[in-house]
Parts: sequence; C-alpha cells; structure tokens
Amino acid sequence: MASNYPSINVTVFPTTYRTKFLSGKYTSEQNFVNILNSITDYNSYVLDYRNSVLKVVIHGYYFEIGNQNSLPANLWLGIIIESGESNSNALVAFDTKSSTDIDLNNEFKALVYETDKEDDPFTADPGENYRIYSLHVTDRNNNIINKRRFKSDAITYEDRQAGVITVGEALDRKQNNLIVKGESGLELDANTSELKINDTNLNRLNNLNNKGTPSGGVGNRKQKLFYFNENGVAINSTENIGYLWKNETIGNINTYSSQPVYVLNGDITGGQVTYASINSPNNNIGKDGDIWFKYS
Repeated sequence: MASNYPSINVTVFPTTYRTKFLSGKYTSEQNFVNILNSITDYNSYVLDYRNSVLKVVIHGYYFEIGNQNSLPANLWLGIIIESGESNSNALVAFDTKSSTDIDLNNEFKALVYETDKEDDPFTADPGENYRIYSLHVTDRNNNIINKRRFKSDAITYEDRQAGVITVGEALDRKQNNLIVKGESGLELDANTSELKINDTNLNRLNNLNNKGTPSGGVGNRKQKLFYFNENGVAINSTENIGYLWKNETIGNINTYSSQPVYVLNGDITGGQVTYASINSPNNNIGKDGDIWFKYS
C-alpha cells in the first residue's frame, strides 16, 4: 500500500489547493529561481556576451548588463539573497541588505562586481539569514569562462550495445578504444593513454640527423644520398658511381671521360660514359652505348 510523507517535509510549486503551507501558491522569486535551478546542473553561469551586453545567471537570477564594450580580466559578480523561513528568499541590496533600495542614485545595488581577483572576493560572512552567490566571468587573460549549464552525467546517450547511458559514461568508454596493431611503430602507454612512437622507431628517426644533408664547403655544397639498412637505420650512401671528369690510361690508350648516374628501379646506376682521346677505342674500353670522341 502506498504511503505519505509528513506535510512539513514537502515543498511544492505550483499548487492551488494547498492551505496549510502557502508558499506553493505564489509566483515568488524563490519559486521562479527554483524552477530554473531544477533544470540545470549549475545555478550560476555565463549565457552570452555580444553587442556589448553580458548575459548571466546567478543562483537562478537572470541578468543582462548593457554598455559593456569590453570585459575586464578576472571579473567576478556577486549577489545576496535573504534566506530562512521568516524571510522572502529574495534578492536584496548587496551592501545594505535593503529590500527597497535596490535601485538607488541611478545604481543597481543588488549586483556588485570585482576585478583583478583570481580567487572569489565574495566569501565574507553575510550574516544570519543571508547567503552570497558569486560567478567568475573572465579569467586573467580576459577569456569568458563558466559557460556551462549541464554536466555530462545529466545527459543520456543511447548506445547500441550498452543501452541508455550517460554522455559521461559514453565518453569514458571511448577514451581507451585506440588499439595499435601490427608493426606500426607506435605504442599506447597503458598508464597515460598517450599514443607515441616506440623507442626503437624513435631511435631510427633520431638517426636521420645529419643524413642526406649538404656536405662540402661554401661553393661546393652537395646533397648526399642516404638509405635505410635492414635495421631501419639511416646510412649515408658510399656508392662510387658517376664522375664529372677524369684522365686515365687504359692499356696504352690515354683517355678523358665523364659518367652521369640515373636511378633504375630505385637503384643508383652508372650511365653512358663519354670518352675523349687522340686514339681510337679498342674492345677493352667502354660498353655498348658509350660515346667516344677522337681528336687530334
């Protein structure tokens, strides 16, 4: 059989027919504030700042502050609310706690601000039956902060495998789903979940330093080829193929020659040799396709 709670333990809004506890009948500040706070996870937050208007909610109270061409660093806003059963639970003037002088001398007295304070400046005891609520609007770099109203665990996500879970749970499930397979050269740190190059391949990359870089002095800078050996280490090439010009005697024939190089199927290959000599060539010199110039 269903049971009931004691009346003194139950507060409800709205309710038309309740006669013993009347607070649920009235459209009071407290009831409106409670409605807004009941649908958000944070009771104070920044809504928007554009066109020189700052929009915020502090303890369920909505404020628009105009003519704010720029916001100062470490901007804090503060309000004071009457509290307790014998009070209205309404917004009052911050300094005097007056409920009638909220607008005085063309100033709105129920909202105050402080700047250049990294810690909450509104922590002093406001006295019995009063409570202070504050909002940090900008950080030390003038960035707007606290633009959040909901927590990830307050929003559900329908997962095909897990069913209905919170967004926070869904994000947690996806954090460590990265898998490193095969010889990728990468590894996933089990402690920090950081993806990084494993030590072996990091050493190989470090070994690229000074490989293939220009060599020789000023005016004689050459680009040096390199290759990777069977261990994946970068090695400068020592191939002795190709030459600009050389003089040599082959048999009894004196020659001058030069040889370019080209890449054939990825291999550095000696090209066509060009010879110059006062003699005619014989079958022991050169190969098919070489060129021989005879001069006198």
